[in-house]
Amino acid sequence: MPGADLAAPGGQQTYRLFGERRPGPGTRGASGAVWLTNMSRHPMDDLLRLVRQSGRAAATSAALADDFGLLDFEGRSFPGWHHHMTLMSAAYAYKALPALRQRYAPSGVPHSA
Repeated sequence: MPGADLAAPGGQQTYRLFGERRPGPGTRGASGAVWLTNMSRHPMDDLLRLVRQSGRAAATSAALADDFGLLDFEGRSFPGWHHHMTLMSAAYAYKALPALRQRYAPSGVPHSA
């Protein structure tokens, strides 16, 4: 896996355990999520940026399931499942592309539709 810190055979693997505190009503101290990773050589800011994307990934998965039929592949063969996933991914990209163009377009530069 790219970015993973792999130990040599027979060697020890280093892990990093970290959490994010979220104070809330009715909690003693703070509550929050905890993560365990083997990406121990990466800066903590990079790791936090990655874990904060989990909500975005969950929202995307929900949109794929609700709007594009992510879970509608029961009983298909592998080629049928692959075809379904390819078409679903293309439909999602087609819907998301205009928003991405608008978000990343240089200021003041019109873009073609």
